[in-house]
Amino acid sequence: MDMRKRITVVALGALLTLLVAACGGDSGGETPGDDPNADTGGGSLQLSAEVASYEIVAGESSRFLLGLFTPNGLVSCGQVPLSFSYLGTEAAPEEAVPDPGMDTPAHFVLVPQEGGPLPSSEDLDAAAAKEPEITAPDQVRGVYQATDLIFDQAGFWEVSVDVTLGDGSTGAATASFAVVKKAAYPNIGEQAPNTKNWTINDVPKDISAEGLDSRAAGGAEIPDPTMHDTVIAETLGEGKPQVIVVATPLYCQSRFCGPVVDEVGALQERYGDRANFVHLEVWRDFNKRQVNKAAADWVYRKPDLTEPWVFLVGADGTIIDRWANVVDPRELAQELEQLPARGGSA
Repeated sequence: MDMRKRITVVALGALLTLLVAACGGDSGGETPGDDPNADTGGGSLQLSAEVASYEIVAGESSRFLLGLFTPNGLVSCGQVPLSFSYLGTEAAPEEAVPDPGMDTPAHFVLVPQEGGPLPSSEDLDAAAAKEPEITAPDQVRGVYQATDLIFDQAGFWEVSVDVTLGDGSTGAATASFAVVKKAAYPNIGEQAPNTKNWTINDVPKDISAEGLDSRAAGGAEIPDPTMHDTVIAETLGEGKPQVIVVATPLYCQSRFCGPVVDEVGALQERYGDRANFVHLEVWRDFNKRQVNKAAADWVYRKPDLTEPWVFLVGADGTIIDRWANVVDPRELAQELEQLPARGGSA
């Protein structure tokens, strides 16, 4: 798919590129830029919040992602309490200050450093069990995730977060976000797009290997060839589920894409007998801003291109679950465990 017009990449951008926190690391680091949609609350911490979720649909169970940072570093580890309030719509905003609505805890999900080791389940559990702390933005990234949330109205919402660090410091912040009436991206319960993606054996002659996997730039080998040997359209409904990760590891603005692809690749080694695993590279030609048609089926909705995404597709071709921006590999592993093993690997 050739899109020569300007493409807006909505992937946390430069702001959450700075969200690199290692639980237990030293405090300090760069000062992140200001978020125009977030307010800093009271307390001894100058805290800011940025919503990291791509699409939240009214009336449906959702995962909610939030990044937290201060001028002296990033807030990581542990759990933080969230409270949500409805702000109304652009045409009919709420006149009064909204009363707090849903209250829920959010736990920290580690995102591995690019090229670094993948965290084990024990590492992820330990990060979520610690008390929140300020860490330097030079090791591991992550966001706070709340699950199984249902926002009952489309429109604008506000999230409020209160943080208490292990040293007793406190801070509060708010950020606004949109809840849509209907999903624009492939959603749970829908039939998966009938994508005719290239494989490692049929890349067009005018396309370099980088168009199949950006990590093949400069003549490098494709790291996960078995994630590039399945045509989605030919295998939908054939009785074997699929895990589809749509991401550009080399050119991702948030720098989450490579680690997410690596996490999915690690799960393939364990569950290749239960599902086909497919990586769709976003860019056919990054320099020309040409997007692969296969990736566009899943993540391009004019004018926005969002990534990374991970989709779990059932044996009948119906989407079972989806993860936007960050995937907790424990969640995906748990769902794969529930699928029958069929012998042999993908």
